[in-house]
Amino acid sequence: MPDTSRESVNDLESCAALNRRLLPAQSSLFLAEIDWDANEAVLDVTLAGAPGVRVFEWEAPRALIWALESIDPGLPPSRLAMPVDMDLTNPLEFSADELVEARVRRLSGEEVNDILSASRLQVIHGDAAALREGQPVHELRWEGYTLEPKRTDLHLLVVGPPFTLHGENGEISLDGLEEPPHHDAPPSGPVLSPLQAPAFPDATSDLPDDIERCLRRFFTAQLTSDWEELARVFPHPDFDLPNTVHWHACHYRRLFDFFHGESIEDVWVENDLASVQVRGTLSSHAEDDLPPMTEVSLWTFSLRRRANGDWIVRHFSQSFLRPR
Repeated sequence: MPDTSRESVNDLESCAALNRRLLPAQSSLFLAEIDWDANEAVLDVTLAGAPGVRVFEWEAPRALIWALESIDPGLPPSRLAMPVDMDLTNPLEFSADELVEARVRRLSGEEVNDILSASRLQVIHGDAAALREGQPVHELRWEGYTLEPKRTDLHLLVVGPPFTLHGENGEISLDGLEEPPHHDAPPSGPVLSPLQAPAFPDATSDLPDDIERCLRRFFTAQLTSDWEELARVFPHPDFDLPNTVHWHACHYRRLFDFFHGESIEDVWVENDLASVQVRGTLSSHAEDDLPPMTEVSLWTFSLRRRANGDWIVRHFSQSFLRPR
């Protein structure tokens, strides 16, 4: 596992600043080709779309590693099977009609840990040990690689040197990419759940203390509109903390949904990955012509333990149940 203790604040800030410029520059682009030249040790990833063509090129990477990550909160990585024909002996090509969503970004050490804890790995070049050497790690995330029957994301992790970015007219300076404008202030003012119920059940022996603490933080933060706390316990994979705070505020206030956990239905822990099913009630305010609603729900959480020992929510799913 990468040693995140060696990452300085400057490292994390520069990583976040690069991604703030890089991710918008890939908007409306789709995966066109992944080409690994083993003889020359050059990886080219081509995205294409209405804005044009962008080619990310890495020369002499220390390692290339596929990571198949489960985004089904109830599916442990030990049950994942790596897809066939992914050794990059031949280029992977995608037609314009496929619209394969993918993006390149720089990963922090904690983000590498989050992916590895729930993934099956396939090494294409080098050694997986390179992920623990503190070198820069970039990823190509093939989003929603498969949704049925097992929901997974596929990551191509590139360890080592920085990439160069090319367009139709030559190399594109990363420093010249513009950051998107700052968001307006998120919705403010307390919006209270219409259901008078606790956010999370009282202490239970069904959960280890540290996992219970994580889920209690999640349920309490979304119920009390503590968006910064929610952003810390449920970080967005593409955003830094300020942008995650804004995203949660807008997302949850647009939905006007409130989660009330009532009981623990199932739990398993596998190394630094855990899954917990929480039964409870989803309440919402009246909106337009819709009356207020209260529904019995089952949430399944995928949790990751980070290097400092704290657990975070990585993914969760929700289903609605018949009342008992």
